[in-house]
Amino acid sequence: SALIGASASDGTIVVPTTTTSHVEGVAGSLTVERVPASLPALTRASLGEGVLLAGMGDGTYVFPRFLPAPTASASVAMLLDLLVTEGRTVGTLVDELPTTSLVHVPVACLWNAKGALMRLLGEELRGEDISLGYGIRVNAPDSWAQVIPDPDEPTVHLYAEATTDTDAAALESRFVSLIDQLLAQVA
Repeated sequence: SALIGASASDGTIVVPTTTTSHVEGVAGSLTVERVPASLPALTRASLGEGVLLAGMGDGTYVFPRFLPAPTASASVAMLLDLLVTEGRTVGTLVDELPTTSLVHVPVACLWNAKGALMRLLGEELRGEDISLGYGIRVNAPDSWAQVIPDPDEPTVHLYAEATTDTDAAALESRFVSLIDQLLAQVA
């Protein structure tokens, strides 16, 4: 997104809600739209007006002007084109990225406990800055954590981002412990 932000002055980049909060900073003047963390949601959003790129955190990219679906060959071709156009190397781009620590932990959760867990989690986090648009997300000045029920597996997913590995590990520990404690109440 940094390359596209440097080469385009107008447009939108689509990313999942679980993508690092630094996307907005590297996108330059482009608009960043966040969608649920699923490939169908990403590809649907990629069809929106002015979308230049849609990308998952795992390296899956959609360039809707070329093809409104993920394709590795298009991703490589677009990257090479942008690198040549901007006269930069991948190493230079990586060195310029902000430092962050993002963790993802799947936590086992019985199907019939997911709703109760999310309700109890919302109640437990009531005094914090939370968003309920997609799962439950807790926002802090330099970090965030998000719990999302898996639509296909008996699992909830915990995503957490902080500026250091230590802080991200502390968030992970806090939320895994809280989820385990609340699941014990549901059982």
